[in-house]
Amino acid sequence: MSKNDKESNSSIIRLLKEFIAGGSANAITSGILNPMDVAKTRLQASTTKISLSSTIRSIYMTDGIIGLWTPGLFASLTREMVNSGARTGFYGTVRDIINNTDSDNVNENSLISKIIAAMITGTIGSVLANPIDVIKVR
Repeated sequence: MSKNDKESNSSIIRLLKEFIAGGSANAITSGILNPMDVAKTRLQASTTKISLSSTIRSIYMTDGIIGLWTPGLFASLTREMVNSGARTGFYGTVRDIINNTDSDNVNENSLISKIIAAMITGTIGSVLANPIDVIKVR
């Protein structure tokens, strides 16, 4: 195995680790907050004016804790893994490509290159997660 192959494998492993770390962190948060998303969706679909606490209580009384957590959970977790994984996981690599540097040489990362990298990775994350958003909304 040549030096370039080892560097390439190392870069891919780094990219995957960052993708998984970024996606997992946001997926966990999304999972914890899913009951609020369920309640918000029920409030938006409701034709009567009721409070958030009344909505949560009503869901809990009719469907239990499962009714608060499970609706839309898989779609939310998948969306966060894909969107946030791409945004945070690809950011460092894209920034380094823009600067033509490695991550050890952080001082050469200008504000403009960081903004461009954020725009690129945000776009990638949004494009990849859009089909999941469509499924989640339905």
